Amino acid sequence: MSLRVVLFTRSFRPSGAQMAWRLFQAGRPPVAIFVEKRGKVIQSSKESLFSLLFRLGPEFFAKRIWEAVHIRIHFYLRKFLPGRFTNPAYLSIEEWALDHPSVRVYEVEDHNSAEVRELLWRLEPDIGVLTNTRRIKKEILEVPRHGFFNLHLSALPQYAGLDSIFWALRHGEKEIGITVHSAAEEIDRGDIVLQKKILICPWDDEESLYGKALWVGTASMIEALKQLEEGRLQKRPQEGEKSYFSWPTPQERRTFRKVMKQRKEAQSPISAKWVLHFITRMTRGGAQENTLATLLGLRRKGYEVALITGRSWDKEGEILSDALTAGLPVAIFPELVRELHPWKDGITLLKVSSWLSRNRCAIIHTHTSKAGFLGRLSAWFLKVPVIIHTPHGHVFHSYFSPWKERFFLMLERQAAKQSDRLIALTERDRIEHNELGVGDLKKWLTIPSGIDTKKFQTPSRPRKLILSSLGIESDRKLVGFVGRLAPVKGARYLVEALPQIIEEVPETHCLIVGDGEEKRGLQQKVKELGLEERVTFTGHQSDPADLMSLFDVLVVPSLNEGMGRVIVEGGLLGKAVIGTKVGGIPDIIQDGETGLLIERRNSSEIAHGVMRLLKDFALSKRLGERLRKKVLAGFTEEIMIEKIHRLYQEALKEKGLSFQTREEILLERSDTREPTLSGYRTPS
Repeated sequence: MSLRVVLFTRSFRPSGAQMAWRLFQAGRPPVAIFVEKRGKVIQSSKESLFSLLFRLGPEFFAKRIWEAVHIRIHFYLRKFLPGRFTNPAYLSIEEWALDHPSVRVYEVEDHNSAEVRELLWRLEPDIGVLTNTRRIKKEILEVPRHGFFNLHLSALPQYAGLDSIFWALRHGEKEIGITVHSAAEEIDRGDIVLQKKILICPWDDEESLYGKALWVGTASMIEALKQLEEGRLQKRPQEGEKSYFSWPTPQERRTFRKVMKQRKEAQSPISAKWVLHFITRMTRGGAQENTLATLLGLRRKGYEVALITGRSWDKEGEILSDALTAGLPVAIFPELVRELHPWKDGITLLKVSSWLSRNRCAIIHTHTSKAGFLGRLSAWFLKVPVIIHTPHGHVFHSYFSPWKERFFLMLERQAAKQSDRLIALTERDRIEHNELGVGDLKKWLTIPSGIDTKKFQTPSRPRKLILSSLGIESDRKLVGFVGRLAPVKGARYLVEALPQIIEEVPETHCLIVGDGEEKRGLQQKVKELGLEERVTFTGHQSDPADLMSLFDVLVVPSLNEGMGRVIVEGGLLGKAVIGTKVGGIPDIIQDGETGLLIERRNSSEIAHGVMRLLKDFALSKRLGERLRKKVLAGFTEEIMIEKIHRLYQEALKEKGLSFQTREEILLERSDTREPTLSGYRTPS
């Protein structure tokens, strides 16, 4: 049973909106949100407004006023242009509440009031979550069964108090911390629940670091709640020297600017050893997981890697926080969005060009259509030595309107001319691009997306326990779907096939794992079919391996697919898979050998395939075992990383450059001392 969560935040602040969004994404919607008016802080201060202005300076107040105006504009755009304003990011709890009218939101004068305490007693929460609040008194903190968790953007006990990111930068830290801790009456002094760190990159400033820290912090809060729910939460007391900071004075701000300028001047230029990966967003999906795995694998080999991406507010989940906590250098451009947007696309192009001019790199590796075009255009203009692109399938049908698809095809044809190498995930993908006139055949090569085999070995929990947590009877036969709930993924055709399947195999239960724009429509369709008791929507899952281990049959009914990464994941678990005859799926599934192939948009074929596999256990087992062998032979992360490394070496050599990885240097040396990377050099 999910925890009953209450959220305490302040009006018109980004932190509360992002936390509420995270709770909903994780399937833990708050039972109530208590919003304290921001003016309460100034009203309760012992200092007068004039005194605060004198102490903190006009710059401080000007910044806060501009921030408030920006947040209000965002709110009113969403309120008065609901159909046209489609920005997925929320900047205030008030803005978020516009799209979630069913949630109880209480606007209060004071979080510590008797009114709030009385409401809390009635709600009977298990846990409270604090973001950007003032000191909360003991009589409030004690009401939830497990107390309150607070999010602080520092590695407590360091930099407790206010403006922690400013003080971390001022003191020359290389990383900033994020702490989830038990709330206590003494501000920022409770036991630590979770603590993480983020790398400070050469291009970071206060604003960018705040965005990164808040993103990782809200994700960490969800992780803490999950640990509490599963009974594996471990707290530890804060250790080390305690510090408390307040808002910096104008003089401290001036000193800070001088120090930062001196540091930048003293900084060595970013070497040309960088390999930049560029992708539109780091939401949970095959292209993004492939990109993250590639970055981490290349770093293990000794490459200096960096990532440029956009915001990752989407229903299907995100892995941007994974990239940040892994210590990868990341630049986030808010203007980089998936949809065509001439104004934002122009700003992104300028920002990417500026980044490349200041941070030289030898290779730029772009992913997906939008980032692929903008990144390659900037790299070509700034003469980056090697330009590589992985389209991860294509968007030339089943994604957008016909004119957009033709427009993207035109851009891809042009951008391919500026590419040194083009990577297809399957042989069929390579051939299809070539037939569409995208790139010369000699530029294309096939490197399948690799999967981390360690994540798909044995379930972390027994089957009965997982089924019990989902409310599913243990004798059910499970048909599963995993992916983004969007039209192109074809989940609706599986739902339409269920009545026929259940009539023939009554013990069938369908598990739909994922989230997205089509979720509400699918739930409504299930209701119309009277199948609410036979279909479970799990929502977004950061680690779906446990749920996939339950499947008797995995269905992949995509209308367009670059490779079908979920097929490989199912194969690692030895599952029988049904897939459509689109994109690169037939390169993985040979009909009757490693799975079953069906026509797209065909509910009848889905039904017959599922019934055949549910009734014939021997066939299902044989297909799963053969698929597993095929996956292990060519679809692992290790194989993918090695192929990309060889491609980089070959492309660099053609440009008169070379690179030795840490592994290769160690092989050349007779001793085992940690080597220094030779980096890119001109061969003698």
